[in-house]
Amino acid sequence: MAVKTFRIRLHGREQEVEVEELGAPAGEQSLGAPADGRISKVLVQAGQDVQAGEVLFVLDAKNMSYEIVAPYAGTIGVLKTQAGASVHSGDVLGTLKQ
Repeated sequence: MAVKTFRIRLHGREQEVEVEELGAPAGEQSLGAPADGRISKVLVQAGQDVQAGEVLFVLDAKNMSYEIVAPYAGTIGVLKTQAGASVHSGDVLGTLKQ
């Protein structure tokens, strides 16, 4: 994972900090929740091959349902949610490997 270095001033003193970029490993893309809500369906399993546009998760939020689809053909990496789980916008639901 990438590490970035930043200079910050804290209580009048300048310091250098290193921040590790989190997210999916190289070659994988994180699949995020588009809104706060509840996962009503998980339609895939880790290791499953999927096609571009295939529905992976269904999220129910404020009188709406969102279908989270595969942005490209690949293989499901890690699943980080399950049906019935409450999620917040931006939470990682799983990863997709190319």
